[in-house]
Amino acid sequence: VLESGNTFFEIPQLPPRRQELALAKAELIADAYRQMGVDVMVPGPRDLALGKEAFEKLAARAGLKAVAANWLKD
Repeated sequence: VLESGNTFFEIPQLPPRRQELALAKAELIADAYRQMGVDVMVPGPRDLALGKEAFEKLAARAGLKAVAANWLKD
């Protein structure tokens, strides 16, 4: 199953006051994707709202492989 991105966060930049709740929601989404068997993802810009490292942790939690280079950009 392929996910087309902009999955984990609603906006591309999260203000500090929204980051904790947004991350908790993203972790629930990651857990659901793992259970549904989603394998591959093309990350969208909103998936990087908390940075590359946070995205990589969420993708690993979900068991997703990212298949586009846009998530590598610093």
